[in-house]
Amino acid sequence: MSRVQQSRPLASSRKRYAGFDLATVEELDRETDFNYLAHVEDHTPSWHSLVYTSKASLDTVAGTPIALAADAVIVTVRANVAQAPSGAALEYDILRNGTTIFPAGNKPTIAAGKKVGKVFRPERLPIRSRGEDNPEDDTIQVKINTVSSATGPLVVVFRILGGV
Repeated sequence: MSRVQQSRPLASSRKRYAGFDLATVEELDRETDFNYLAHVEDHTPSWHSLVYTSKASLDTVAGTPIALAADAVIVTVRANVAQAPSGAALEYDILRNGTTIFPAGNKPTIAAGKKVGKVFRPERLPIRSRGEDNPEDDTIQVKINTVSSATGPLVVVFRILGGV
């Protein structure tokens, strides 16, 4: 039996999104080793990648909102640009319904001199699609906070748990 199946039973107050118990997913991140998580990510059909590409000229205007077709949770984000920033890092943000999903002081960046940023883990907030208990689709947007001297397009890869 896999570790995912061995997780503790759901309490009635716990939320499920895309067929997963959010607390269990967070527990997996804290309690399991890297090899197990990598294996689960590679062999679990509910993990998806969503790719966002900005326009070629980078600015600080938030991109077009994206509404997903099913409930999901953003697990990680990673970005790259065509030309590396110099002098200062490029800082970007992911907005859920216009509000950041990253805690203050922990915004994702692409370091000066690099074309590819590190993997960043946002707060685990559900992205909800329209349904009986949710009259409007949640949306996600990419917003660059500091362009530096980087040139685009900016490509952001979202690893999500749930449906696209």
